Amino acid sequence: PCLLLQAQLSLRLFLFGCIEFYRHKTIEYKAELHIDTGDDRKEFLADVTSFANSNGGDLIYGIQEDREKIYPVI
Repeated sequence: PCLLLQAQLSLRLFLFGCIEFYRHKTIEYKAELHIDTGDDRKEFLADVTSFANSNGGDLIYGIQEDREKIYPVI
């Protein structure tokens, strides 16, 4: 019984840690990657730098974000 309780507690702590990790993870969706002009490159680098200077995150290109839904770009 004691080992079972320890296993259950360990599993709960593990799951809580996973939830907390992904709760703070940032995901940003962009319809397209534009790097044709200097301003486009600056915006791209600003996005990457902001993630690098924080807790990180993911930039996902090819997805149009609407605050209610997420749509793939065709």
